[in-house]
Amino acid sequence: MAGDMEQNDWMKTVGSRIKRARQDCEISQIELSGALGIKPPQLSKWENGKAPVNPFVAIRLVAYLDMSLDYLYNGSDKQNSSGPGVGSIEQRLRVLKQLERKSLVTKEEAEIRREELISEI
Repeated sequence: MAGDMEQNDWMKTVGSRIKRARQDCEISQIELSGALGIKPPQLSKWENGKAPVNPFVAIRLVAYLDMSLDYLYNGSDKQNSSGPGVGSIEQRLRVLKQLERKSLVTKEEAEIRREELISEI
């Protein structure tokens, strides 16, 4: 019983790190889940500590959010050598185009987000 409670607390902590990093990068669950190749409800479960993060997806997750696996799972060494941020702008533009093609964002939303990303260059 105590082990289950510890695991639940740990999943919530990991989830809060994912959510905080995603929000710090100002990206939506839809954008991040699209970049990871998962459905938004799965990401929501991770962020809320309702399910453990798939270890194979965790590698893409930390790369996209530019954090280390050590930070995700243990809370230390948050930043990678490249500093805070979300992958490259080119990568984010590709993901945005995929989301638009799959009708997960409207053309108007995509255009606004595209302009925001380009202004970061």
